[in-house]
Amino acid sequence: MINSSAREPVVTQPMPPARFDLTLSENPFPPLPSVLAVVSEAIRDANRYPEFLPRRLPAVIAAHLGVDADQVVVGTGATGVALQIMQAVARPGRRMVFATPTFDGYPIMAAMAGLEAVGIPLDSSGRQRLTAMARVVDESTALIAICRPHNPTGTVVPAAELKAFLFGVPRHVPVILDEAYVEFLADTETVDPRELIAHYPNLLVLRTFSKAYGLAGLRIGYAFGAPELTRRGRDIQNLAVNTPKRNPPMCAR
Repeated sequence: MINSSAREPVVTQPMPPARFDLTLSENPFPPLPSVLAVVSEAIRDANRYPEFLPRRLPAVIAAHLGVDADQVVVGTGATGVALQIMQAVARPGRRMVFATPTFDGYPIMAAMAGLEAVGIPLDSSGRQRLTAMARVVDESTALIAICRPHNPTGTVVPAAELKAFLFGVPRHVPVILDEAYVEFLADTETVDPRELIAHYPNLLVLRTFSKAYGLAGLRIGYAFGAPELTRRGRDIQNLAVNTPKRNPPMCAR
């Protein structure tokens, strides 16, 4: 006989292992409750189109940084902003200088924008060789990128070395200071970005909400610097919005 009072064995499923994918430097923890609350509220207006050109977000970021709104340009992550800048300066025969290896998006995006990539090997300690980078800058150089902290080695260019490099770069050559990981720097290693952009009008400081803020999937990045430089990025946005399409803007999909 079968004892009806006997309990069926409980089968428990093993817990999936924690996923810490270090290849993309993602924050393994979910967004903060405050972020989730704002996103949940915003989804109520998902039936409405957003701004064709971003205006509110640059103003909010500018107020937080203590700069003017026209000094900020935003995009789909730091990569989106960097690509806008590359597209703005790209011309036939122009080159982009950066360390190698570095953030793997730079050589890919340089090719997309039509810029020749000039990679300067790191030294034996995994540090960017700014002196060697300065030596290859010539009339064909359209853009320079420096990561601080460096991706992927985590090394940090000393502030004095960075300032000396920026002082020697011709003012017509834009420099991207990639600070995607700046929130992980010790206080003694940080530099005042507002002081830098005030002294070097060819400098753009690039940041993202993907890493420390854990918003990689939302794709929010920004850069700030002289209005003339940020305007170039916004000009690319304007071009994308105003380029004639098969459907008029009011029928955007």
